[in-house]
Amino acid sequence: MDNYKIQRLKIMDEMFSQGAWVSFEDVREKLDSIFDRILDPYFDGDMDRAYGSNFRSDIRIIRSILKDPKLNLDPDMLETTGSKRYMKYRYKVPGFRICPVLEYQYTAADYRKLDRALKLLGDNLPSEVYAG
Repeated sequence: MDNYKIQRLKIMDEMFSQGAWVSFEDVREKLDSIFDRILDPYFDGDMDRAYGSNFRSDIRIIRSILKDPKLNLDPDMLETTGSKRYMKYRYKVPGFRICPVLEYQYTAADYRKLDRALKLLGDNLPSEVYAG
């Protein structure tokens, strides 16, 4: 995930954890105030459509984090209300956060395990495949 997406997810996570219902417009206003609508200079599309696409994608990511069986979280923690067009969101339990999942940093031990696994895999591949 790119850093901008992680920042958006953290902001949404904070907003959902406060107990009040949060709409797409609320998130967009918060993002506008924080990022001051810094855009890619080559972006020539509809800004609302771009925000909407990112918002829907971010909601899917939050739901997938909540449903991950390894994390042992309540998959129904993200509540919704309203119609499809004017949906609002919040966490069932005020103060709940997924932010620690977003901030996981790989340790040196994680990198060593990955390095060993790649070496083992490379050592066992036929030479014509491994040579690339």
